[in-house]
Amino acid sequence: MKRRLPDRSTDSWQQTAMMIGWTQEDAVRRHPVRYWRHHLAHDYDLPTIRRMRRYLAKIDLPAEKGWRDAATGNAAAAIAIAFGMREAQTDRLAFDAAMTALAICAFDGSDAARTVMAKSLRLLPGGGEAEVRIADSWLDLEESHG
Repeated sequence: MKRRLPDRSTDSWQQTAMMIGWTQEDAVRRHPVRYWRHHLAHDYDLPTIRRMRRYLAKIDLPAEKGWRDAATGNAAAAIAIAFGMREAQTDRLAFDAAMTALAICAFDGSDAARTVMAKSLRLLPGGGEAEVRIADSWLDLEESHG
């Protein structure tokens, strides 16, 4: 049965991270739906993408009509959902899930998803130099890795 949104208090990802010996910061930076916030486009690899896909498969966003398509790699659906969300007005986990779906599509070679990724990162409230560097890395990524 799919969870609507993962319960942060029982997040098995955090428990696994603690068992591995990661610090809280390491766990946040490596979390499957927060990875896009902290990593340049060229940091992504197939194991990371697989981990993200597995995590997204557990999430249901009933308010987002095309969520299943976005979560399974449909770039048009991921872009539509990303355009419809604003971090300040959306549940943070839902926003992170949508951006993760978009990042997967960008990694898989969608030029449009890469462009939307870069634009979305630049528009993050409170964003700074790190977000600009991450945004630029998506624009510099030229080929599909999928």
